[in-house]
Amino acid sequence: MKNHIIILSVYILLTACHASVKQEPRDTTITVPSRQESLYRDLNQLLPDSLLYGDSVAVMILPMEASCPSCRDKAIDSIVYFRKKLLPRHEIILSANGGRKMMRSYFKSAGYKSIPNVTRGLHFDSTNMAGRLELYSNNPVFYFLAGGKVYRKIDGWPHTIKGDLQEFFRGYRLNHP
Repeated sequence: MKNHIIILSVYILLTACHASVKQEPRDTTITVPSRQESLYRDLNQLLPDSLLYGDSVAVMILPMEASCPSCRDKAIDSIVYFRKKLLPRHEIILSANGGRKMMRSYFKSAGYKSIPNVTRGLHFDSTNMAGRLELYSNNPVFYFLAGGKVYRKIDGWPHTIKGDLQEFFRGYRLNHP
Protein backbone atom coordinates (compact mmCIF):
# COMPACT_ATOMS: atom_id res chain seq x y z
CA MET A 1 0.00 0.00 0.00
CA LYS A 2 2.85 2.41 0.84
CA ASN A 3 4.40 1.79 -2.56
CA HIS A 4 1.15 2.76 -4.30
CA ILE A 5 0.97 6.02 -2.34
CA ILE A 6 4.58 6.85 -3.15
CA ILE A 7 4.11 6.06 -6.85
CA LEU A 8 0.91 8.10 -6.96
CA SER A 9 2.63 11.03 -5.21
CA VAL A 10 5.56 10.97 -7.64
CA TYR A 11 3.16 10.78 -10.58
CA ILE A 12 1.17 13.78 -9.33
CA LEU A 13 4.35 15.77 -8.75
CA LEU A 14 5.72 15.01 -12.21
CA THR A 15 2.40 15.77 -13.85
CA ALA A 16 2.10 19.08 -11.98
CA CYS A 17 5.63 20.15 -12.90
CA HIS A 18 5.09 19.21 -16.54
CA ALA A 19 1.77 21.09 -16.64
CA SER A 20 3.27 24.26 -15.17
CA VAL A 21 6.02 24.28 -17.79
CA LYS A 22 3.43 23.98 -20.54
CA GLN A 23 1.37 26.86 -19.17
CA GLU A 24 4.22 29.36 -18.93
CA PRO A 25 6.00 29.97 -22.23
CA ARG A 26 9.48 31.29 -21.62
CA ASP A 27 10.14 32.95 -24.95
CA THR A 28 7.12 34.85 -26.19
CA THR A 29 6.65 36.68 -29.46
CA ILE A 30 4.15 39.45 -28.80
CA THR A 31 1.90 39.98 -31.80
CA VAL A 32 -1.17 41.68 -30.34
CA PRO A 33 -0.75 45.44 -30.96
CA SER A 34 -2.52 46.48 -27.74
CA ARG A 35 -0.20 44.23 -25.68
CA GLN A 36 2.87 45.52 -27.53
CA GLU A 37 1.87 49.10 -26.75
CA SER A 38 0.91 48.47 -23.12
CA LEU A 39 4.26 46.80 -22.40
CA TYR A 40 5.99 49.72 -24.10
CA ARG A 41 4.08 52.18 -21.87
CA ASP A 42 5.03 50.17 -18.77
CA LEU A 43 8.71 50.09 -19.74
CA ASN A 44 8.49 53.78 -20.57
CA GLN A 45 7.68 54.44 -16.90
CA LEU A 46 11.04 52.93 -15.96
CA LEU A 47 13.19 54.41 -18.72
CA PRO A 48 13.11 57.72 -20.54
CA ASP A 49 11.04 57.64 -23.72
CA SER A 50 14.04 58.65 -25.80
CA LEU A 51 15.78 55.39 -24.87
CA LEU A 52 12.92 53.19 -26.00
CA TYR A 53 11.74 54.77 -29.21
CA GLY A 54 13.29 54.30 -32.63
CA ASP A 55 15.77 51.57 -33.42
CA SER A 56 15.80 48.20 -31.74
CA VAL A 57 16.23 48.27 -27.99
CA ALA A 58 16.88 45.42 -25.57
CA VAL A 59 15.93 45.78 -21.90
CA MET A 60 16.86 43.44 -19.06
CA ILE A 61 15.05 43.72 -15.75
CA LEU A 62 16.88 42.08 -12.86
CA PRO A 63 14.56 41.75 -9.86
CA MET A 64 17.13 41.81 -7.08
CA GLU A 65 14.90 40.35 -4.35
CA ALA A 66 12.65 38.06 -6.40
CA SER A 67 15.29 36.30 -8.52
CA CYS A 68 16.64 32.94 -7.49
CA PRO A 69 20.23 33.32 -6.21
CA SER A 70 21.70 31.42 -9.16
CA CYS A 71 20.01 33.59 -11.81
CA ARG A 72 20.74 36.79 -9.89
CA ASP A 73 24.42 35.95 -9.41
CA LYS A 74 24.87 35.01 -13.08
CA ALA A 75 23.21 38.27 -14.12
CA ILE A 76 25.41 40.23 -11.71
CA ASP A 77 28.52 38.48 -13.08
CA SER A 78 27.47 39.45 -16.61
CA ILE A 79 26.80 43.07 -15.63
CA VAL A 80 30.26 43.32 -14.07
CA TYR A 81 31.96 41.60 -17.01
CA PHE A 82 30.23 43.71 -19.68
CA ARG A 83 30.20 46.99 -17.70
CA LYS A 84 32.44 48.79 -20.19
CA LYS A 85 31.21 47.10 -23.33
CA LEU A 86 27.44 47.04 -23.07
CA LEU A 87 25.96 46.96 -26.55
CA PRO A 88 24.35 50.18 -27.77
CA ARG A 89 20.62 50.43 -27.04
CA HIS A 90 20.81 47.73 -24.36
CA GLU A 91 19.40 48.88 -21.04
CA ILE A 92 19.62 47.17 -17.64
CA ILE A 93 17.16 47.88 -14.83
CA LEU A 94 17.95 46.74 -11.30
CA SER A 95 14.61 46.51 -9.52
CA ALA A 96 13.99 46.19 -5.78
CA ASN A 97 12.19 47.70 -2.83
CA GLY A 98 15.20 49.53 -1.46
CA GLY A 99 17.93 51.92 -2.40
CA ARG A 100 21.37 51.39 -3.81
CA LYS A 101 22.69 50.28 -0.44
CA MET A 102 20.38 47.28 -0.47
CA MET A 103 21.16 46.57 -4.15
CA ARG A 104 24.87 46.86 -3.38
CA SER A 105 24.48 44.09 -0.79
CA TYR A 106 23.49 41.65 -3.55
CA PHE A 107 26.62 42.56 -5.52
CA LYS A 108 28.69 42.05 -2.36
CA SER A 109 27.10 38.66 -1.73
CA ALA A 110 28.07 37.73 -5.33
CA GLY A 111 31.70 38.59 -4.51
CA TYR A 112 32.01 42.20 -5.74
CA LYS A 113 32.87 45.28 -3.70
CA SER A 114 30.00 47.33 -5.05
CA ILE A 115 27.73 47.97 -7.99
CA PRO A 116 30.08 48.54 -10.93
CA ASN A 117 30.42 51.89 -12.60
CA VAL A 118 28.69 51.08 -15.88
CA THR A 119 29.52 53.54 -18.63
CA ARG A 120 25.88 53.78 -19.76
CA GLY A 121 22.68 51.78 -19.70
CA LEU A 122 22.33 50.88 -15.99
CA HIS A 123 19.16 52.14 -14.28
CA PHE A 124 17.83 51.75 -10.75
CA ASP A 125 14.21 51.01 -9.90
CA SER A 126 14.41 51.40 -6.12
CA THR A 127 10.61 51.45 -5.70
CA ASN A 128 10.14 48.13 -7.53
CA MET A 129 7.80 49.73 -10.05
CA ALA A 130 8.66 46.89 -12.45
CA GLY A 131 7.20 44.44 -9.96
CA ARG A 132 4.06 46.51 -9.43
CA LEU A 133 3.61 46.71 -13.21
CA GLU A 134 4.07 42.92 -13.36
CA LEU A 135 6.94 43.17 -15.83
CA TYR A 136 8.64 40.14 -14.25
CA SER A 137 7.55 37.10 -12.31
CA ASN A 138 10.49 35.87 -10.25
CA ASN A 139 13.65 35.93 -12.36
CA PRO A 140 15.40 38.19 -14.86
CA VAL A 141 13.32 39.09 -17.89
CA PHE A 142 14.39 40.39 -21.28
CA TYR A 143 12.31 42.62 -23.55
CA PHE A 144 13.08 43.43 -27.16
CA LEU A 145 11.51 46.56 -28.67
CA ALA A 146 11.42 48.32 -32.01
CA GLY A 147 9.49 51.36 -33.20
CA GLY A 148 7.85 52.00 -29.84
CA LYS A 149 6.48 48.47 -29.46
CA VAL A 150 7.58 45.39 -27.54
CA TYR A 151 7.80 42.41 -29.84
CA ARG A 152 9.54 39.75 -27.72
CA LYS A 153 9.78 38.77 -24.06
CA ILE A 154 12.08 36.12 -22.62
CA ASP A 155 11.76 34.94 -19.03
CA GLY A 156 15.08 33.77 -17.65
CA TRP A 157 14.91 30.37 -16.01
CA PRO A 158 17.73 28.75 -14.04
CA HIS A 159 18.49 26.24 -16.81
CA THR A 160 18.39 28.89 -19.60
CA ILE A 161 19.79 32.00 -17.92
CA LYS A 162 23.34 31.61 -19.29
CA GLY A 163 22.08 31.59 -22.88
CA ASP A 164 19.60 34.38 -22.16
CA LEU A 165 22.34 36.59 -20.73
CA GLN A 166 24.62 35.75 -23.63
CA GLU A 167 21.95 36.78 -26.10
CA PHE A 168 21.35 40.04 -24.26
CA PHE A 169 24.98 41.04 -23.69
CA ARG A 170 26.52 39.69 -26.90
CA GLY A 171 23.54 40.14 -29.20
CA TYR A 172 23.38 36.46 -30.14
CA ARG A 173 22.97 33.06 -28.55
CA LEU A 174 25.83 30.60 -28.89
CA ASN A 175 24.78 27.12 -29.93
CA HIS A 176 26.47 24.38 -27.98
CA PRO A 177 26.27 20.78 -29.23
